[in-house]
Amino acid sequence: MVRKIAWGIAIVAAVAAAGRQGRCYFALRSAPPGEEVLRRAMRADLEAADYSGETETESFVRGGQVSARAHILHRAPGKYKVSYLSGPQAGMTVGSDGIMAWRCGSKGEVMEVTNETISPAEVAERFPLLLNNYAVRIVCPDTIAHRATWVIDVRPRYPGNAWKRLWVDKEHSVVLRSESHDSAGALRSRSAFRSIEYGVDISDLMFMLPSEASTYSDQQRESARTATLAALGGELGFKPRLPSHVPQGYDVEGYYIFDHRCCEGKSAIIRYVDGLNSISLFEAMPATPGEATPRRVPVEPANPTSGLGWVAEQFGASNVISVLDTSPQVVLVGDLSKAELLHMAESLK
Repeated sequence: MVRKIAWGIAIVAAVAAAGRQGRCYFALRSAPPGEEVLRRAMRADLEAADYSGETETESFVRGGQVSARAHILHRAPGKYKVSYLSGPQAGMTVGSDGIMAWRCGSKGEVMEVTNETISPAEVAERFPLLLNNYAVRIVCPDTIAHRATWVIDVRPRYPGNAWKRLWVDKEHSVVLRSESHDSAGALRSRSAFRSIEYGVDISDLMFMLPSEASTYSDQQRESARTATLAALGGELGFKPRLPSHVPQGYDVEGYYIFDHRCCEGKSAIIRYVDGLNSISLFEAMPATPGEATPRRVPVEPANPTSGLGWVAEQFGASNVISVLDTSPQVVLVGDLSKAELLHMAESLK
């Protein structure tokens, strides 16, 4: 009898699975190309209808799990406000008025102000680069927050890069759920809307730097883009070094001056993008001659060829490599394998 029951359950499960596969097959026959779904999703921040929603995010770091909930307001083009309700950033708010982005602490103090915004032209320019470096396909339809979505995979054509799975609203092209996997395929973070409402009336005042945020924290930082590498070096007073090796598919996106008010001097940021992921190269002169890089985690042995030692850490899908005992000091942050970042570090000239 037990065997018959188990056999019956197995048959029912198989029939249900076949039914799902059949529905998925017929849905995919009428689906738009995955590349078109992704193109619309990349433009959604600039073109999507106004919306309000609540999200839940999970990150997997060093064998642990960190969860957070947030309330999101969005208004095109490029205006948003994210208020963290729980998790390590509870009480904090980040936002943008479409020109300046900002971050405030739980007491209303300004933590960060930047002018890094992406124009529609830049979005359009990056998309062919993305398609050159990633294969995009629709996996199946699904439902998130009571909304019909297309599930798409965005997987790298070259090894060593992170990849994503996205759930894109069929009507509004907003990404309602996302999963980020590192270069080894491990899930590093996921985020999903628990609820979302489109067409809400949101005032532009909601996206301005809060008026009560009149004080500046010691952690405030600002960044500004420069036109050329020479201009970057002239502003900083030292010549930033460039790697002779850049992972396949990545192009220079821009040169930035990074000003962190708790540190002496300014840093250079050279950012590379492949259409989906990015690499940021930070360079700064030590505040004190001979100052060593903080050793928060075990130091890796020096490479016998280059003589470099380094500190390696991981945050979400990103690897962080701090190169030791160099001038200027160097930190590489990227959504790709540690081996590729180390190759870049060793090729700095």
